[in-house]
Amino acid sequence: MSLARKHQCLILILHHTGKKTEELEPSKHNLVGSQGLESKLRAVMELRKDQQNADIRHLCVVKGNYIPQQYKGSSYELLFTENMTYETTGERVPFELLKKGGSDGEVKSNDTFTKAKALYQEGKTMEWIAKELGFADKSSISKLFRKYNYDTRSRNQVNVES
Repeated sequence: MSLARKHQCLILILHHTGKKTEELEPSKHNLVGSQGLESKLRAVMELRKDQQNADIRHLCVVKGNYIPQQYKGSSYELLFTENMTYETTGERVPFELLKKGGSDGEVKSNDTFTKAKALYQEGKTMEWIAKELGFADKSSISKLFRKYNYDTRSRNQVNVES
């Protein structure tokens, strides 16, 4: 309450997201009734359980009109303490690894990139690829391509000197 008063803003907490959204990448589209809420809100965060550790939660900034990009795209890992509070672990986890089956880490990410690249080279759109591979939207595919330095303008991978 004091945070809302101090900044003169409404803080709305929804304790439910859409059905089976835990299987998807964190996204503003996981809100129930999302269009009505999401279009009006200036920031949206999703808090979800870790798939392996019941004491870990992931705080995900899925929309932030005035929040720099560096705070989006990866969760803030929080440890649920005995005192029923959260403490940050200092770790960040890419959203793509938070969806169901995303715990295999880099191997899964690399496999997903390989599939996405092949589909893109076949002429498929990023939106189509996102739906095909189970991502929330095309921005996830764009982030995946950037992670692997894939130049979508020429549909070739950029060679990066170490």
